[in-house]
Amino acid sequence: ATLLERLPRYQYWEQVADDPATPTLVKAQLLEVRAKDADSSVRSRLAADPTTPVHILECLSQDSDEWVRRAVAGNRSAPVPLLSSLADEASDWVRMDIAANASTPFACLEVLSKDSENAVRAAVARNVLSPKHLLEELSRDRAAEVRYGVAGNAFVTAAMAGSLASDPESNVRRAIASNRSTSVALLEVLAGDLDNTVRSDVARNPCTPVPVLLGLSQDSNRYVLESVAINPSTPLPVLGDLFKRLDVIFRRHLAEQPATPGPLLEVLALDSVEWNRSRVARNPSTPVHVLQTLSFDSDNGVRAEVARNPFTPMSVLEALAEDPSHRVLVGVAGNPSAPVAALAVLAEYAGVFRGTTDSSVRESVAGNPATPASILAKL
Repeated sequence: ATLLERLPRYQYWEQVADDPATPTLVKAQLLEVRAKDADSSVRSRLAADPTTPVHILECLSQDSDEWVRRAVAGNRSAPVPLLSSLADEASDWVRMDIAANASTPFACLEVLSKDSENAVRAAVARNVLSPKHLLEELSRDRAAEVRYGVAGNAFVTAAMAGSLASDPESNVRRAIASNRSTSVALLEVLAGDLDNTVRSDVARNPCTPVPVLLGLSQDSNRYVLESVAINPSTPLPVLGDLFKRLDVIFRRHLAEQPATPGPLLEVLALDSVEWNRSRVARNPSTPVHVLQTLSFDSDNGVRAEVARNPFTPMSVLEALAEDPSHRVLVGVAGNPSAPVAALAVLAEYAGVFRGTTDSSVRESVAGNPATPASILAKL
């Protein structure tokens, strides 16, 4: 066996391959070895790698393992002749990956659009490079999953979208409702759909105009209202009214999600339930001005979360270092963003908590990775 074959594969092979100092000849040998590895996951990673040479991909396209051949079929760097040959594969999964590949030639997509397997035709329908005439044919396909693929395609035409918006299958209508390329006129129509999941998708679509969102904010279905609430285009006054009608659990969920938009967190910071305000105070995405407001909250648990948030401004943390609440002081003491001056003061804290002399504030200072050595020496 060569030296490369004797190397423990998982520990060294990829490091050797990625090292710019590795000679080209050694890298080429390494590829040959990996292409014959007994572990199919190694071969699959190589087959999916866009930098793998063509001759290696050709070899892997004949692999006995279906997952390896699928990786080749999904590789956008695979040459057209190789993709064309895989379009005749016996495996439905391989043909489906070919149909989904943006590098697959139109001639192959044409053949695959007539495949006997619904999943293969659906992959052609989802492919953003599928020609218009194929999408038109597939929009009338007998299988709902194929029509669903067309409905979700960013390049579905207005005529196709209009037809699919009245599809008997709600999932197809939902795909149109969620598609960002759907026209305003069609979104207005779908906002009146009898299926609440369709209306919910319209409400969640960031391209839905404000007047439509205003109408949906009066919907009787809870899920529609929740979708309106998370739409970044929903005006703040509407959000304030919605939160009075939505349950505490949903508001809590929004308050703790980093993906929740800033304006939404601003409204949630006014929630009547302190646990929800605490989650806003803890959220890494909460805007600075909201954190400043929450630092004056009447509930010490909310202020403590502001004190712990590493994105809280130093000026706010400095003020909170003088808070009367023990919980808040512990939060500031452990915050890596706390100013050194505040840490120095808290390192000497000797207050009484629950009737006994408290050391937890100083312990938090000691455990803070940002505490300077000069302060640690005094603890």
